[in-house]
Amino acid sequence: MILLRRELGDVLRDHRQAQGRTLREVSASAAVSLGYLSEVERGEKEACVTSMKRAIELNPENAPALNYLGYTYAEQGLRLEEAESLILRALAISPDDGYYVDSLGWVYFRRGEYDRAIEQLERATTLANDDPTVAEHLGDAYRQVGRSVVRIGFAPGSALRLGRFVHQLDLRPELERFRAKPVPCTVVGCTTDTMTPSSHCRELAGLIGAEYGEVDAADGHIWPVTHPELVRAVLSR
Repeated sequence: MILLRRELGDVLRDHRQAQGRTLREVSASAAVSLGYLSEVERGEKEACVTSMKRAIELNPENAPALNYLGYTYAEQGLRLEEAESLILRALAISPDDGYYVDSLGWVYFRRGEYDRAIEQLERATTLANDDPTVAEHLGDAYRQVGRSVVRIGFAPGSALRLGRFVHQLDLRPELERFRAKPVPCTVVGCTTDTMTPSSHCRELAGLIGAEYGEVDAADGHIWPVTHPELVRAVLSR
């Protein structure tokens, strides 16, 4: 997966540079965060974290960098006190940014402080105009306290835009490198995933000479998060 991620990042970078566009220009036109695109192109989170730390050193009031670094720590479940401090600094600059509020709520969620998480995530959902990713975070918090959840049946707009772009790429030449030096792996598709359909997963498995497994889960693209037991079941066959 790491190798494939780096190959994809290389292809995306080459495509962007061939168009003579900067990463910032792509970020603005696609409405996808600069930090996220940088991470995709690099194929690794660590390098982007280093860049964000450097950005904060140069400008301690760089709210996007503060939020990105704090949210990254929260996602990893690491350095949660520092993550809270970073995000609070971002919120001191932009107090009504729904995505920063979401990040704070996610820190509380990762610390098991579900009531505090819900308070922030409910506010974030309103501020971010019911962004599906924020709503999913709120749903996760609701489930932890036994509250009912209305499923979000669509993916974040930025993810869809990036997904459409990636699906237009012909990666077969790059994937041939994996066939030449095969790495034992299994590609798992989901019948309800509309962002990465099972047909694409099956084709990918064939292109890189991998095993293929398929599940039928109710949660679409986020099924590996909501049903990790299905991942284990497929990989243990």
